[in-house]
Amino acid sequence: YTPTIEEFLKAFVKSFTPWECERINSRQCPSWIGRKMSTRPRSDQSKLREFFLRWSVKEAYTKALGLGMHINFDEFETRLDGVDVDAGDNEQDE
Repeated sequence: YTPTIEEFLKAFVKSFTPWECERINSRQCPSWIGRKMSTRPRSDQSKLREFFLRWSVKEAYTKALGLGMHINFDEFETRLDGVDVDAGDNEQDE
């Protein structure tokens, strides 16, 4: 038995915040042309790349803090500078 990509991703849904899950499974593919998101559906391969990128960032962050896997990955959210920007998003760092 080989799980589908959707089944694989579902197994890790509790390791990400809802916002991160949306980014991984988003129906928009982040190909920036003129600073606008493409509306192409995200392919399975693109979903996997996004998953592994975000998983690696979470692992690196917890290791840098010296926590390893002693913190639940859904307890914090990571955003990629210059990538995770929504059109019209006025969110400011406090």
